[in-house]
Amino acid sequence: MRILVFLLMSVLSAPVLAGNAQVAVAANFAQTLKQLITLYIKSHPDDRIGVTVASTGKLAAQIRQGAPYDIFLAADQRRPAELAQEGLLLPAS
Repeated sequence: MRILVFLLMSVLSAPVLAGNAQVAVAANFAQTLKQLITLYIKSHPDDRIGVTVASTGKLAAQIRQGAPYDIFLAADQRRPAELAQEGLLLPAS
């Protein structure tokens, strides 16, 4: 859990996102993400985080169709790897 909080805070604190982020999350992580966002917003009340919950496959298909997600939290490694090979994802830094 601490690693996820750190990851979320690190990613959402990046200047590129300017306080707004759209997160695509696999359904099995949705509840955890919502808890993390609640904690994050307590420290960053002006930030806005939109969440789209679906299966990893559906989210990958949406990304292929141009969905404007800033963060993709997948339930497997295959879909993000495929999207990265297609030039549709930037690697996490």
